Amino acid sequence: MTLIKRLDVEVLISLDSQKLNGVWYAVAVDDEGKVLASGFHPKDKSKAVAAVRSGILRKAKVRLQRDKNTLRALDALNQKYSGRESVEVKLDLGTVPRFTRSVYELVRSIPRGFVLTYGGVASMLGKNRASRAVGNAMATNPFPLFVPCHRVVLSTLRIGNYGLSLMGKTLGSKVKLELLKREGVKFEGDKVSPRSLWRPKAG
Repeated sequence: MTLIKRLDVEVLISLDSQKLNGVWYAVAVDDEGKVLASGFHPKDKSKAVAAVRSGILRKAKVRLQRDKNTLRALDALNQKYSGRESVEVKLDLGTVPRFTRSVYELVRSIPRGFVLTYGGVASMLGKNRASRAVGNAMATNPFPLFVPCHRVVLSTLRIGNYGLSLMGKTLGSKVKLELLKREGVKFEGDKVSPRSLWRPKAG
């Protein structure tokens, strides 16, 4: 465990990485078991860990540490990547801006096998012109898989990019497509089928 000052709060951080079923996962959790950041990469451990480090504090010196909380979170990431249900973990959203937090909370509620468009997320939050802001929130998501930003797609129902900074355009799009298919999203050619567009019932 290592002590890191994050804003005006001191938190104990455990950072761990593990290769499960050929994929590298990394997580950082605090002393209460809340996930501060997560990351994964299908090929490169260093990139998975780098995603987590950038999600905590860019200049922080974090020591790798394994405990029951990191193991639980790593297993949950593996289950989610595989398209299966997993135990829910608590996320530390305390320093996330209010609008971004509302985006993450909504995206976490999208069921497996369904997607929303960026505009759809904005509309459901009562911010019809905030599609770009939703896109920015997804692009900087420090909790991939826990906040399933891969379930948010373009208005054309094409899947768009995913994990550009760590995976690049080609690999990122491939990973996003595979994630959605494993979760049961239906496709018509290169687009998500309208049948897989989430339409929550009012009330």
